[in-house]
Amino acid sequence: MTSGSYVLEILQLVKKRDLFLADTHILELEQECTQSAAADPEDSTSPSVKDGGRRKAKDVELLYEELQKELWAVVRESLRSPTAGPNLGLVVQVLEQEEEVDKTWAVSEGAAPGGPRPRRLKQRWREAVEEAADSSLPQRAEFTAGDLDKYLDRIRARVVEDLGAAKRNAVSIYPEEFQAFQVYVESYHQAVASRLKAITDSQLEMTDIYSLLDWLHNIYSSNQHSQAWVQFGGVNTFKRTLVRTKQPDRDPLFEVVSVRFQTDSVAVRLWSEYKPAPI
Repeated sequence: MTSGSYVLEILQLVKKRDLFLADTHILELEQECTQSAAADPEDSTSPSVKDGGRRKAKDVELLYEELQKELWAVVRESLRSPTAGPNLGLVVQVLEQEEEVDKTWAVSEGAAPGGPRPRRLKQRWREAVEEAADSSLPQRAEFTAGDLDKYLDRIRARVVEDLGAAKRNAVSIYPEEFQAFQVYVESYHQAVASRLKAITDSQLEMTDIYSLLDWLHNIYSSNQHSQAWVQFGGVNTFKRTLVRTKQPDRDPLFEVVSVRFQTDSVAVRLWSEYKPAPI
């Protein structure tokens, strides 16, 4: 079989989502590249050998690109599809196989920075989950000034719905060491925080400030809402601080409201001053 036809055969496996077998063949092709590079130096100086080695290495990288497109498509689809289990199982097999190859490469004599290894596909899986969470939630552009309460309610409903679907359709497919549900929870928390940061980077109407404070304090971080994570096996990873301080040098009714809404990677700060109406 020629190199070109072998590559096409692997591509067909990828398109058919026979992902583990496709990855196994890609690894074989990659190994051939490694062996060619380590061959007799006199042979490797031949123009034909050089061109063949470069072409084969390029084929490997293109195959990995196509493989990852299908891997992360399966990850996205698994959230909505109760029948995604078999394909998602193949994704897990690929991730485990690639992780083992990365480990073997790391302790090999030929390991050198700047090459294709380590590929870190398990890390790319986490990023794919984060991207899926971000694309699923209502986007910042869908927020209308004065209607933050409605926007936040849509976010809350989608987060609960998606985490429930993840628990039903996807999480059980992953080995325990993947901590799959925790990855989903953190990804959605990060997506929520990034939206709130984008919204609070601009001036908010007073009704929206009240809506945000109420949502953070009474809904998103309340015991009742935290229970929504608990029943799905998740953990509320947000840290929230609500501080009200009087300003002694100003009207005693004048109050500063400061909100800090934070995950490990995203922080949202909302600062507002207001004077309550006299009683």
